[in-house]
Amino acid sequence: MRFTPANVLNGIALAGVATILGSQFFIADPEPGIDPITTSSVSKTSAPTAHKANRYMVVDHNASQTCLFDLHRAEGYDVHRVEPASNCDGLSNRIADARAWKEMANSTITITDRAGRPILKLGPSDGFAYEVIEPAGMQLSLEAL
Repeated sequence: MRFTPANVLNGIALAGVATILGSQFFIADPEPGIDPITTSSVSKTSAPTAHKANRYMVVDHNASQTCLFDLHRAEGYDVHRVEPASNCDGLSNRIADARAWKEMANSTITITDRAGRPILKLGPSDGFAYEVIEPAGMQLSLEAL
């Protein structure tokens, strides 16, 4: 047998594979019935602290318009009062009609009108922002100020 670079590399690769396969017989199972791989965990807290702003700029990406609204938080509650600015009337009827902000356990926000009907469902976006999840196709985002 000749010691060529290809033969040496093949020998090293085979030795590595044999070591990996052989080590499976010597590694003890941490606890029977428990999967040793943990991929992630989900916290059951409310929305991330980065989204705890009290003033948001609503951006309509289709019409290239913006307006502001204030969020009056009630400490200890997950429903807060929304106060759209007067310039929100021309942006979208949904924003102009917004009156309540409800924080859900899955970090989404439901914005409702005076009658308590859901008008927007928001999901967290990058940084200090939310994007509209429902109704589909609505190109609005809310950015914390």
